[in-house]
Amino acid sequence: MGRMSTTTLSLLVFGALLCGGCGMFSGAETDSLEQAKLARIKANLPFSVSVDGAKAATATEICAKIERPVPNNAELILGTSNDDVIVISFFPCDQDGVVVSGGKPSLIILRGSSKVSLDSTLDKKPLKSGYQLMRITAGDKAASVLLDLVQSKNGKINSAKTGKK
Repeated sequence: MGRMSTTTLSLLVFGALLCGGCGMFSGAETDSLEQAKLARIKANLPFSVSVDGAKAATATEICAKIERPVPNNAELILGTSNDDVIVISFFPCDQDGVVVSGGKPSLIILRGSSKVSLDSTLDKKPLKSGYQLMRITAGDKAASVLLDLVQSKNGKINSAKTGKK
């Protein structure tokens, strides 16, 4: 794949943030039938998504979900073409996938790969524990997946929430 210009990369990131994900709206906005249909369409995953060996499944009309807590440095595997530029945005959210107002998104950009560790963010800061809405844009396809992240030590979950160490 050729080198991407700064402008193209900026537009990709801006587009990913703008289209930021399911759960961006709440209340009366999601009550209409048309918006519910749109949410169902977004929830259907156009490619496979696996985090720490757990596959995402459609859980709600809003987004897919990884059913168990995963470490914040877990491996993410996408069923996409390695030719696609993949932009992955993470938004702090609640347990229903509604993005927290004022939360700072984190980004991962992949070129030539469909595997990455969740701690490979552009700002090199680990993702915070708690619920994160992961918005994945690959080519002309997009998916939204709800994650429950826990801090890890040496790749293992270390959380009183899960009872594992």
